[in-house]
Amino acid sequence: MSLDADALVDRRRLKRRLRLWQATALVAAIAVATVLLARYSGIVERDHIARFQVTGIILQDSERDTALRKLVH
Repeated sequence: MSLDADALVDRRRLKRRLRLWQATALVAAIAVATVLLARYSGIVERDHIARFQVTGIILQDSERDTALRKLVH
């Protein structure tokens, strides 16, 4: 009789572990799907709002500084 009780306890413990792993996998899959959906559907905006190309040596340049101030505002 004790073997049956031990087997039931072991089976319940294994089922609990399985449910934990299944829940973890489900949460991970939902998180990945959410990130992919947000990234490729255009919901999330890009990190930049303007592109400013600077070529050559960067020195003191009042025109560039003025252009950057205009971009900020």
